[in-house]
Amino acid sequence: SDEIGLYALSAANAFKKVFNNWVSGFQSLFAIDADTRYQYFASKGILYAKRCKYRKAINMLEMIQAEKKLEIEPQIYLAVSYIKTNRAEDGYKLLESLSTKHPGNERILSILSTAYIQDNKYNEALPILEKLIDIDPDNIKHNMRLAKVYESLENFDKVISILTNVIKIDENNAKAHHAKGFAHEQIGEKDTALEHYKIAMDLEEKSTTE
Repeated sequence: SDEIGLYALSAANAFKKVFNNWVSGFQSLFAIDADTRYQYFASKGILYAKRCKYRKAINMLEMIQAEKKLEIEPQIYLAVSYIKTNRAEDGYKLLESLSTKHPGNERILSILSTAYIQDNKYNEALPILEKLIDIDPDNIKHNMRLAKVYESLENFDKVISILTNVIKIDENNAKAHHAKGFAHEQIGEKDTALEHYKIAMDLEEKSTTE
């Protein structure tokens, strides 16, 4: 159980203290200090979230949050757990707060943008993705995601502009050629669309034969 694991961890830490200090009173030896408690339940909460047991993760992480401010990693997993249950707005609020406090953290921004996209909140995702691209302009994953958002908003000129840049970075990106072809098709540029569709098909065929 969680309690047994916590006492096992506490006992192990206590014995380390004995080894280092040689003398320790019986009560202090087996007392569960705040740092050990935090370490155990934070790790357990993260593990539950990784195993998609989101409600258990929330219970675990909220419990220690009430006692001590969570570090970045447990907060990220708590936010994800909120989003995966019926508390999505709490998850967005927590991730937004983290992104404000840690503006250069690509992981936080990437998780937040993905969550917004999955919830069809494209206008909310846009500024987050643009921040990511400011941090790493040649990141194909971020650019492709931004193009997909603009495609969902039917801003095909923006899609074409972004994907033109992606293809400059990686001319053999079949997904970029296919998406660019679709964008050209939507604005009536049929010949250009066919060119990109053909390139995408050739690249996909080539990848299956290699």
